Amino acid sequence: KRQDNNSLRSAAGNLSRKIQTSNCNSVNFVLDSFINKESNYFELVGDNAVPSPYKINLSLQDTRLIFSLMNDSNEVIKNVSISLRTFRPVIKDYFLVCESYFDAIRTMSPSQIEAIDMGRRSLHNEGATMLEEQLSKDIKLDHLTARCLFTLVCVLHMRG
Repeated sequence: KRQDNNSLRSAAGNLSRKIQTSNCNSVNFVLDSFINKESNYFELVGDNAVPSPYKINLSLQDTRLIFSLMNDSNEVIKNVSISLRTFRPVIKDYFLVCESYFDAIRTMSPSQIEAIDMGRRSLHNEGATMLEEQLSKDIKLDHLTARCLFTLVCVLHMRG
């Protein structure tokens, strides 16, 4: 497991350096999507669910992703915690494919780049679906929002 963790950090570090020197459309997409609230669905479910809007703080604690949902007064409504252990292989593969994509842009044909990008999108969708499933008992969200959140989870891993 230690080797797997080191290779994940290495892939994340390499990708982080490449993103810092390139135009990162996914980060802009995340920001634009969260600003345009009409295109996103994110609601607490259950008996004590408080209606949106929410302020959401994402953090990593050990191997857990913590969603701290707050109201407009910054009072915590609910903390939702999910394990990231099941996400590790997808995040690792996602970082590796993204690294390949950035390398491919400089040297490969458009059809080869498109094939790598299709793999990247597939891994991104897989991570988003996993988020939807793990959050389903506490939070209902649409796939676009889950994709945005998966991007943010990956950014947290790069910084961690």
